[in-house]
Amino acid sequence: MNYILKHDNLISSFKKANDIFANSLKLMWPTVGSRGITEANLVHSFLSVLRNDFSAITYLEVPFGGNSRLDGLALVTNGTHGHMLLLEAKRIKENQYEKAYEQIKTDTKRMFETKRILSLLDRCESLSSVHIQQLFMADVWVGNKKRSEEVKEIWQNNNENALFYNWNKYFSVPLWESQKVKYHRMLATFNPTIFKKNEISEWQEEKNLAVHG
Repeated sequence: MNYILKHDNLISSFKKANDIFANSLKLMWPTVGSRGITEANLVHSFLSVLRNDFSAITYLEVPFGGNSRLDGLALVTNGTHGHMLLLEAKRIKENQYEKAYEQIKTDTKRMFETKRILSLLDRCESLSSVHIQQLFMADVWVGNKKRSEEVKEIWQNNNENALFYNWNKYFSVPLWESQKVKYHRMLATFNPTIFKKNEISEWQEEKNLAVHG
């Protein structure tokens, strides 16, 4: 049976990564003169848990066509089948939402481009089928409880014009807070798509076999 990471698996690992990172902030604040924490820390902490939970192979800053790079990649295998997670992340402060959303739209659109996905699969010589799944993570900083709920609604909104329409979404409880600022994390996951090698060992998307759940 093909190995597939379910949405609940990913949320569980994400929560675990959040707890570990929140505890680390009690011991050391990683930046100077700013409340910003680079998104590399977000990706690294999540990939670390995936390595532990699922024996995933993980990489940061993976070439993804042209000059672009994925923030992170995780690959879980079962025989000749693989489940590959494509990760992008964003750090979002309260006064940066509009700019960040435009950047997110660009990043997410790129994650679905078949040519870029095939460039990753061509590096998987020992696999014959792979579930490709797009994940987007964000550090979200908000200044008050009311604003937190408004931002949560933006992430979880699922109308056709929403930022993550038809994605599965999770918005964390505050992981750190001061008198003025609360720090949340968000994870959005898209349903996996199956790619298989054909009779001449070329990768092709199984158009009618997208996996849900």
